[in-house]
Amino acid sequence: MENIEDNILIIVPTLNSYKLLPTLVNSLESQTYQFWKLLFIDGNSNEMHRNWLDSCCKKDSRCVWIKQKNISSGIFGAMNQGISLAKSNDWI
Repeated sequence: MENIEDNILIIVPTLNSYKLLPTLVNSLESQTYQFWKLLFIDGNSNEMHRNWLDSCCKKDSRCVWIKQKNISSGIFGAMNQGISLAKSNDWI
């Protein structure tokens, strides 16, 4: 999503946590400020979790997920990977 507004970028490291994530997504979708992006960085989750991520991202184009790189393991590696993808008008 590109626009002239500032975006809020929410980086969420995940690992088989698909049962917890709908609350987050529902909360974001109900906000009045609509210029946000949700970036899931997935740390090698199981197929059920990846299927949930696929479904979530198909429903809302502001949601995206990528696989965590092997060189940046753990939650802090996932956060750093997400930060490296931020654009100049993103608030993290």
